[in-house]
Amino acid sequence: MYPDLLGIFGVTLYGTGFERVLWIIGVLLMIWGIVSSIQIYRKGRHGEGVIQGVIVTALLIWFSTRLYHTFMPNYTLTFSEPLVLHSYAFMILVGICLGIFTATRMAPYRNVPPKEMAKLCLWMVLFGFIGARLAHVIVEAPFYWNACFDPGSVGLSESDCLRTLNFAEGGLTFYGGVIAGIFVLLFFMHKHRNDGFTLLTIGDLLTAPLAIAHACGRIGCLAAGCCWGAITNGNIGIHYHTGSFAFDELAKNPEIAPELMKSGETPLMHATQLYEAGGEIILYIVLWLMLVKKVRNGMMLGTWFIAYGVLRFVVEIMRDDTERGAFFDAVVPAINKFFLVSPDHNTFMSTSQGIACVMIVLGIASIIASAARTPKAST
Repeated sequence: MYPDLLGIFGVTLYGTGFERVLWIIGVLLMIWGIVSSIQIYRKGRHGEGVIQGVIVTALLIWFSTRLYHTFMPNYTLTFSEPLVLHSYAFMILVGICLGIFTATRMAPYRNVPPKEMAKLCLWMVLFGFIGARLAHVIVEAPFYWNACFDPGSVGLSESDCLRTLNFAEGGLTFYGGVIAGIFVLLFFMHKHRNDGFTLLTIGDLLTAPLAIAHACGRIGCLAAGCCWGAITNGNIGIHYHTGSFAFDELAKNPEIAPELMKSGETPLMHATQLYEAGGEIILYIVLWLMLVKKVRNGMMLGTWFIAYGVLRFVVEIMRDDTERGAFFDAVVPAINKFFLVSPDHNTFMSTSQGIACVMIVLGIASIIASAARTPKAST
């Protein structure tokens, strides 16, 4: 559980050399921030420019001071222990970078300044993380409450009231990030209401970045051991070992617990994380092709809503982390047989499946709006 890059690649993020590089990167970023603040001020946004300038200047001084101290013989390390970058967090970072890169590359196709798209993406990433984590904490509220006030009931040796801030454990709910991102997008559209951007245009440009970022996130989920699938009746799947979320959950079932303890691993289970990641990568390619073909504004947004909604709805049939809850329970043995899960496995209607249905409806509405109101996209 929680494999990290230190264990996989042998990379040690520790020591004077590492911290020196870290502070140099910080100094360079803050210098860029000061230049950006000056540009903002010259454009007439005086208040925003001054506030940003003060913040980045203070950070520049701090980073510069730390960098200077690394060359002193009695330098005391800021990080007393090696920084461990978990594979989950690493894949999230990769997804963010690929998403922002994709957005800036796509922007010129719709006559949107790449810099504005980059800013929008950064704000959406920040609030998306907050929204995704908040949604996860709300869904898992009993666990985090007990982690703080009754740690023994959730398998913890001591109280951990700050566990809600531990992003590395895989606790992000994608839909929460999307909802938070929508609020950021609406604010962005209001701010640029006189710049000729339309909601459908900007929405189109965000679809492929969302797809590739989410694909990377799902690969990170596999590394963290979350979002696991149901036991499969087929010959293809993955095993989870002792200490993983899936193993601990299945161990609560007295019928299979003895066999689990004996083997030290779960039965073969659907790799739902990879199913979803693969689907998102295919969708990413399709969205790029749609952009190049200059489809109408809003068609990409509608396609993403519908395609991801269908993908998530189907993948949910094969998932088994049921703590997300359900609107109602409906078992359809024929469908379960087709997807190689137990006949008594819950087929419909998980919370995520319900939200997926809403996304499909939104996608249809986007396509209708695109066909009725917008001309074909042009460069």
